Formats: sequence, C-alpha cells, structure tokens
Amino acid sequence: VIGGQGAQVTYDVIAGDLATNTAALSALLEILKGAGASVAVYLAPERSDLPPLMGGPEQLVFIEQLQSRASAAGATVIDARDAVPVEYWGWEQTVPDRSHFTEPGHKLLAQRLVERGEQAHVFDRLGEP
Repeated sequence: VIGGQGAQVTYDVIAGDLATNTAALSALLEILKGAGASVAVYLAPERSDLPPLMGGPEQLVFIEQLQSRASAAGATVIDARDAVPVEYWGWEQTVPDRSHFTEPGHKLLAQRLVERGEQAHVFDRLGEP
C-alpha cells in the first residue's frame, strides 16, 4: 500500500501509463463505433475492505473521461465497483485477492451487468443480423 498504514490508495498512478491506456481505450471505442457494435464498458468490482487501486481525484477524472468518451462513441458505462460484497472475494493464502471472487460473486457481477445493460438497451440489437 502506497503511503503505509491508513493510505487512501494502493498504487501511485503513473501518468504516462494512464494516458497510453486511456488513448488505447478511446481508439477501441471509436473502432467499435465505426463497426456499428453495441458496446458496454464496466468499472470492475473493487473490494470494499481495502483502499481502492486508484482513488481520489485521478479515479474521478478517469471515470468522467471514460463516460464522456463512451457516450461520444455510443457506448454505455456500467458501474460495477460495488457489485461484489467482500464476503465473495478470494484470498491468496493470507492475502486478500483483488482480482478474483467466488462463483456467487461472479453471479452478482453478471446480474449487475445484465440489469444495467438492459436498462441502457445495450442488448436490443443482439437478434439483428
């Protein structure tokens, strides 16, 4: 954890990496828009018992930029950060696993994506040729 005990985030944001990844995501959204794809992007679940991987102003700015870029490309952003309660997350021996959760956790994430996707009409075109 960056900053030791009581830190608010787990990793420092590396500006160059964030810029590269954001540009790649923007390009992908534009390519998919050009192909006529129906796109949903989701903010991945986060453990509620640990500081976020990226927090504070950086995360808020990223989410705002993502929503703006996604909207411009006709894509939907689904916030699933709180979709999986802490009891459904995994462990790597004695260390909380930030990447994996149990089958019930996957079901909860799937439920969130389907519900929010249906609300945003993400799946309306699935039956079209």
